[in-house]
Amino acid sequence: MSFAHRAHPTSDLLLFEQKARKRRAVTASALFVLQGGEVVAESYDGDHTPDGKGVAINPSSRFNVYSVRKTYIGLAVSSLLLTKRLLSLDTALSEILPSPDPSLFEGTTIRHLLTHTHGLDEHRGRLYRRFAAGTRWHYTNTGNDLLCQVFFALTRHTVREWLQDHVWTPLGFRESGFESEVSGALVQDVYSPSRGAPMMIGKDDGAGRNLYVSARELAAWGYLHLHAGVVGPNQLLPRELFAPVIQEQTPATLDRRYPRHGFFWWLQKIGVRANEIGARVPQGAFQIVGMSGCVCLVIPSLDVVAVRMHNSLGGRLTFVHETRAFGDAVVAALQPSV
Repeated sequence: MSFAHRAHPTSDLLLFEQKARKRRAVTASALFVLQGGEVVAESYDGDHTPDGKGVAINPSSRFNVYSVRKTYIGLAVSSLLLTKRLLSLDTALSEILPSPDPSLFEGTTIRHLLTHTHGLDEHRGRLYRRFAAGTRWHYTNTGNDLLCQVFFALTRHTVREWLQDHVWTPLGFRESGFESEVSGALVQDVYSPSRGAPMMIGKDDGAGRNLYVSARELAAWGYLHLHAGVVGPNQLLPRELFAPVIQEQTPATLDRRYPRHGFFWWLQKIGVRANEIGARVPQGAFQIVGMSGCVCLVIPSLDVVAVRMHNSLGGRLTFVHETRAFGDAVVAALQPSV
């Protein structure tokens, strides 16, 4: 997928990003913003390695997006509904996966796994229960790990295989993938400007924290969700694949102070206190964030997809504040004046 460029006064957004890079002490960053299917802001800064001796950040630079990968797992799960391999999000997990402890998965459904309301967690390779499914919200990787197992159990294929066959190859994505080897196209993360972090490399099955994506292909990923699989005049992926993914799936019984989710996507909802989306971002928006500072924000009412890539694993105390501020800056730059 490629997008035309359109001149737009986004200097304030570019200035915001310059300041954000300094606040978060990143050594590599990228910004790629679409509005109306055209590129209205694009910038690249830094180097692939923190010592400054690698490749300069460019359009094909691939960042580790961490939890952003959850939305890729989510779309694969949606395909299970489309193909009737999964009949309902309220299917019990125990009907698909065996558990050594019959009570461990009690009351837990696919819906709970997609919305961080399952109550399961992991310690030293062993699952345990924090709370009864559907009663609280807790952010872990346990839900997406189990969903990858569910996907394989129902299809005998990995999430990565499904993405490659049904999304990345048909749409010409060449800068997205779960990496098992280090290459020059991958951006190294940092704990601080002088302290690099190990490259996250692992199995390419889709379950690990080793999804590397360029800013422009992450924007294309958001664009697919914004337009339900339509690119230009063509319906490239089934519309029905995207419909449940960005609809609220969080159990209605959950206290409204907790975040609301589609298939892992965070949803902008009135009254939610623990949210990673900026207060100025309009209702109907959805977003996903990775721990390095990578953000994919989709705002349907403005026809906007905004992607920001960072490579900093430090500054966790200000992480949520910075993420909200990015969304607010996007709206300030692109919302029509009244």
